[in-house]
Amino acid sequence: LDPEFKISNEFIPCDVFGHCNPCDVKVKTNRFQIFGHTSVEIVFMEEKQ
Repeated sequence: LDPEFKISNEFIPCDVFGHCNPCDVKVKTNRFQIFGHTSVEIVFMEEKQ
């Protein structure tokens, strides 16, 4: 593992929207068996303002 790795809770722009890995954007069950989890969160910039 990279000891220099930092996690950021900022949304970043994406120039390839729609080409996500289907497993990342599919609604599924989380580790607590609660339905409604996705691996990524998509926010449209118009909604963020």
